[in-house]
Amino acid sequence: MSKDFVPAAEALAEAPSVYLFIKPDKDKSPQVISGTVYNTIEHHFAVSVDLTDDIYKDSPAVGTEISCAAPADKCAYHFPAIFCGSTKLPDHIWLLSLPEKVERCQARTYVRIPADMPFGFWPQNVFGGWQNAQKADLVDISGGGVGFLTEQPLKPGQHMKIELHKLPDIGQFRAEAVVRRAVPFDGSMATTFHVGASLILDRRKRERLIRCIFQMQRKHLERGIKL
Repeated sequence: MSKDFVPAAEALAEAPSVYLFIKPDKDKSPQVISGTVYNTIEHHFAVSVDLTDDIYKDSPAVGTEISCAAPADKCAYHFPAIFCGSTKLPDHIWLLSLPEKVERCQARTYVRIPADMPFGFWPQNVFGGWQNAQKADLVDISGGGVGFLTEQPLKPGQHMKIELHKLPDIGQFRAEAVVRRAVPFDGSMATTFHVGASLILDRRKRERLIRCIFQMQRKHLERGIKL
Protein backbone atom coordinates (compact mmCIF):
# COMPACT_ATOMS: atom_id res chain seq x y z
CA MET A 1 0.00 0.00 0.00
CA SER A 2 1.63 3.20 -1.21
CA LYS A 3 1.69 6.33 0.89
CA ASP A 4 2.44 9.98 0.15
CA PHE A 5 1.63 13.37 1.58
CA VAL A 6 -0.71 16.03 0.21
CA PRO A 7 -1.80 19.49 1.41
CA ALA A 8 -4.31 19.13 4.22
CA ALA A 9 -6.83 21.63 2.84
CA GLU A 10 -6.83 19.83 -0.50
CA ALA A 11 -7.42 16.46 1.20
CA LEU A 12 -10.34 17.68 3.33
CA ALA A 13 -11.96 19.29 0.30
CA GLU A 14 -11.97 15.84 -1.35
CA ALA A 15 -12.91 13.92 1.81
CA PRO A 16 -15.11 16.08 4.08
CA SER A 17 -16.30 13.15 6.24
CA VAL A 18 -13.90 12.39 9.09
CA TYR A 19 -13.53 9.87 11.91
CA LEU A 20 -11.93 11.11 15.12
CA PHE A 21 -10.19 8.52 17.33
CA ILE A 22 -9.60 9.67 20.89
CA LYS A 23 -7.28 7.62 23.06
CA PRO A 24 -9.21 6.52 26.14
CA ASP A 25 -8.34 7.15 29.74
CA LYS A 26 -7.49 4.11 31.83
CA ASP A 27 -10.32 1.54 32.04
CA LYS A 28 -12.40 3.37 29.43
CA SER A 29 -13.32 2.37 25.89
CA PRO A 30 -11.83 4.34 22.98
CA GLN A 31 -14.00 7.04 21.46
CA VAL A 32 -14.67 6.98 17.75
CA ILE A 33 -16.60 10.05 16.63
CA SER A 34 -17.79 10.80 13.13
CA GLY A 35 -18.20 14.28 11.73
CA THR A 36 -18.19 16.54 8.70
CA VAL A 37 -15.63 19.23 7.96
CA TYR A 38 -17.36 22.57 8.46
CA ASN A 39 -14.52 24.90 7.51
CA THR A 40 -10.75 25.08 7.20
CA ILE A 41 -8.77 28.01 8.56
CA GLU A 42 -5.02 28.47 8.53
CA HIS A 43 -3.52 25.61 10.59
CA HIS A 44 -6.98 24.64 11.92
CA PHE A 45 -10.23 23.05 10.78
CA ALA A 46 -13.74 23.06 12.20
CA VAL A 47 -15.73 19.84 12.21
CA SER A 48 -19.42 19.32 12.91
CA VAL A 49 -19.45 16.25 15.17
CA ASP A 50 -22.25 13.70 15.39
CA LEU A 51 -22.89 13.80 19.14
CA THR A 52 -25.91 14.22 21.38
CA ASP A 53 -26.11 17.40 23.45
CA ASP A 54 -25.22 15.54 26.65
CA ILE A 55 -22.10 13.95 25.17
CA TYR A 56 -21.11 17.16 23.41
CA LYS A 57 -21.11 18.99 26.75
CA ASP A 58 -18.35 16.59 27.84
CA SER A 59 -16.01 17.52 24.98
CA PRO A 60 -12.28 16.74 25.36
CA ALA A 61 -9.94 19.02 27.25
CA VAL A 62 -7.99 21.56 25.22
CA GLY A 63 -4.74 19.92 24.15
CA THR A 64 -6.19 16.41 23.79
CA GLU A 65 -4.51 14.45 20.99
CA ILE A 66 -6.85 13.06 18.33
CA SER A 67 -6.09 10.72 15.44
CA CYS A 68 -8.08 11.58 12.32
CA ALA A 69 -9.08 9.53 9.29
CA ALA A 70 -10.89 10.93 6.26
CA PRO A 71 -12.02 8.27 3.74
CA ALA A 72 -12.16 9.27 0.08
CA ASP A 73 -13.19 7.29 -2.99
CA LYS A 74 -9.92 5.41 -3.60
CA CYS A 75 -7.82 6.35 -0.59
CA ALA A 76 -7.92 7.49 3.01
CA TYR A 77 -6.19 10.46 4.63
CA HIS A 78 -4.64 10.07 8.08
CA PHE A 79 -3.28 12.82 10.30
CA PRO A 80 -2.91 13.84 13.95
CA ALA A 81 -4.76 16.78 15.46
CA ILE A 82 -5.04 18.66 18.73
CA PHE A 83 -8.38 19.64 20.24
CA CYS A 84 -8.46 23.44 20.46
CA GLY A 85 -12.03 24.22 21.55
CA SER A 86 -15.73 23.92 20.78
CA THR A 87 -18.73 26.14 20.09
CA LYS A 88 -21.66 26.52 22.45
CA LEU A 89 -24.87 24.55 22.03
CA PRO A 90 -26.98 24.22 19.97
CA ASP A 91 -24.01 23.99 17.52
CA HIS A 92 -21.85 20.85 17.67
CA ILE A 93 -18.61 22.15 16.22
CA TRP A 94 -15.07 21.31 17.34
CA LEU A 95 -11.99 23.30 16.38
CA LEU A 96 -8.93 21.11 15.76
CA SER A 97 -5.39 21.83 14.71
CA LEU A 98 -4.51 20.94 11.11
CA PRO A 99 -1.04 19.98 9.91
CA GLU A 100 0.26 21.48 6.69
CA LYS A 101 0.20 18.08 5.00
CA VAL A 102 -1.61 14.78 5.65
CA GLU A 103 -0.74 11.22 4.75
CA ARG A 104 -2.60 9.63 1.87
CA CYS A 105 -2.96 5.85 2.05
CA GLN A 106 -4.00 4.28 -1.21
CA ALA A 107 -6.26 1.32 -1.87
CA ARG A 108 -7.66 0.43 1.57
CA THR A 109 -10.10 2.79 3.26
CA TYR A 110 -10.73 0.65 6.33
CA VAL A 111 -8.37 -1.15 8.67
CA ARG A 112 -8.58 -4.92 8.21
CA ILE A 113 -7.88 -7.18 11.18
CA PRO A 114 -7.76 -10.97 11.62
CA ALA A 115 -10.94 -12.43 13.11
CA ASP A 116 -11.92 -15.80 14.51
CA MET A 117 -15.60 -16.00 15.40
CA PRO A 118 -18.80 -17.79 14.31
CA PHE A 119 -19.76 -16.74 10.78
CA GLY A 120 -22.60 -17.72 8.49
CA PHE A 121 -23.96 -16.56 5.14
CA TRP A 122 -26.93 -17.02 2.80
CA PRO A 123 -26.02 -16.76 -0.92
CA GLN A 124 -28.55 -15.27 -3.28
CA ASN A 125 -29.86 -17.64 -5.96
CA VAL A 126 -30.53 -16.89 -9.63
CA PHE A 127 -34.19 -16.13 -8.85
CA GLY A 128 -33.34 -13.41 -6.32
CA GLY A 129 -34.14 -15.54 -3.29
CA TRP A 130 -31.78 -16.86 -0.65
CA GLN A 131 -30.16 -20.28 -0.46
CA ASN A 132 -29.85 -22.21 2.79
CA ALA A 133 -27.50 -20.89 5.47
CA GLN A 134 -23.85 -21.91 5.13
CA LYS A 135 -21.17 -21.91 7.81
CA ALA A 136 -17.71 -20.61 6.95
CA ASP A 137 -14.35 -19.83 8.52
CA LEU A 138 -13.98 -16.09 8.98
CA VAL A 139 -10.47 -14.86 8.15
CA ASP A 140 -10.62 -11.10 8.60
CA ILE A 141 -12.99 -8.16 8.89
CA SER A 142 -12.94 -4.42 8.25
CA GLY A 143 -15.39 -1.56 8.21
CA GLY A 144 -15.87 -2.26 4.52
CA GLY A 145 -16.00 -6.03 4.22
CA VAL A 146 -15.17 -9.56 5.32
CA GLY A 147 -12.83 -12.31 4.15
CA PHE A 148 -13.71 -15.97 4.71
CA LEU A 149 -13.07 -19.53 3.55
CA THR A 150 -15.84 -21.75 2.21
CA GLU A 151 -16.40 -24.78 0.00
CA GLN A 152 -19.50 -23.09 -1.43
CA PRO A 153 -18.81 -21.89 -5.01
CA LEU A 154 -19.44 -18.14 -5.22
CA LYS A 155 -19.07 -15.65 -8.05
CA PRO A 156 -17.99 -11.98 -8.03
CA GLY A 157 -21.06 -9.77 -8.00
CA GLN A 158 -23.18 -12.35 -6.19
CA HIS A 159 -25.18 -10.96 -3.27
CA MET A 160 -25.47 -12.63 0.11
CA LYS A 161 -26.63 -12.08 3.66
CA ILE A 162 -24.03 -12.52 6.39
CA GLU A 163 -24.25 -13.04 10.13
CA LEU A 164 -21.54 -12.54 12.74
CA HIS A 165 -21.69 -13.37 16.41
CA LYS A 166 -19.88 -12.17 19.52
CA LEU A 167 -18.77 -8.78 18.16
CA PRO A 168 -17.66 -6.47 21.01
CA ASP A 169 -20.49 -4.14 22.09
CA ILE A 170 -22.67 -5.49 19.25
CA GLY A 171 -23.13 -9.23 19.70
CA GLN A 172 -25.04 -10.52 16.68
CA PHE A 173 -24.45 -8.53 13.49
CA ARG A 174 -26.34 -9.04 10.23
CA ALA A 175 -25.87 -7.32 6.89
CA GLU A 176 -26.04 -7.77 3.14
CA ALA A 177 -22.82 -8.13 1.19
CA VAL A 178 -21.52 -8.46 -2.38
CA VAL A 179 -18.80 -10.93 -3.41
CA ARG A 180 -15.81 -9.08 -4.85
CA ARG A 181 -13.48 -12.04 -5.33
CA ALA A 182 -13.60 -15.81 -4.85
CA VAL A 183 -10.19 -17.42 -5.31
CA PRO A 184 -10.24 -21.25 -5.43
CA PHE A 185 -7.49 -23.49 -4.13
CA ASP A 186 -7.49 -27.26 -3.92
CA GLY A 187 -7.36 -28.88 -0.51
CA SER A 188 -6.88 -32.52 0.38
CA MET A 189 -10.63 -33.22 0.39
CA ALA A 190 -12.33 -30.49 -1.67
CA THR A 191 -11.88 -27.14 -3.37
CA THR A 192 -12.00 -24.22 -0.96
CA PHE A 193 -12.67 -20.61 -1.94
CA HIS A 194 -11.05 -17.59 -0.30
CA VAL A 195 -13.85 -15.05 -0.59
CA GLY A 196 -13.71 -11.29 -0.17
CA ALA A 197 -17.07 -9.54 0.16
CA SER A 198 -17.93 -5.86 0.64
CA LEU A 199 -20.62 -4.98 3.16
CA ILE A 200 -23.73 -2.95 2.24
CA LEU A 201 -24.27 -0.71 5.27
CA ASP A 202 -25.85 2.61 6.05
CA ARG A 203 -23.66 5.21 7.74
CA ARG A 204 -24.87 4.54 11.28
CA LYS A 205 -24.38 0.78 11.04
CA ARG A 206 -20.92 1.16 9.44
CA GLU A 207 -19.80 3.56 12.16
CA ARG A 208 -20.95 1.09 14.80
CA LEU A 209 -18.94 -1.68 13.12
CA ILE A 210 -15.86 0.56 12.84
CA ARG A 211 -15.99 1.31 16.57
CA CYS A 212 -16.21 -2.42 17.25
CA ILE A 213 -13.22 -3.15 14.99
CA PHE A 214 -11.24 -0.40 16.67
CA GLN A 215 -11.71 -2.20 19.98
CA MET A 216 -10.78 -5.55 18.43
CA GLN A 217 -7.65 -3.99 16.93
CA ARG A 218 -6.60 -2.64 20.32
CA LYS A 219 -7.02 -6.08 21.90
CA HIS A 220 -4.96 -7.68 19.15
CA LEU A 221 -2.18 -5.16 19.68
CA GLU A 222 -2.26 -5.69 23.44
CA ARG A 223 -1.74 -9.40 22.81
CA GLY A 224 1.08 -8.69 20.40
CA ILE A 225 -0.67 -9.96 17.29
CA LYS A 226 0.66 -8.44 14.08
CA LEU A 227 -2.10 -6.95 11.92
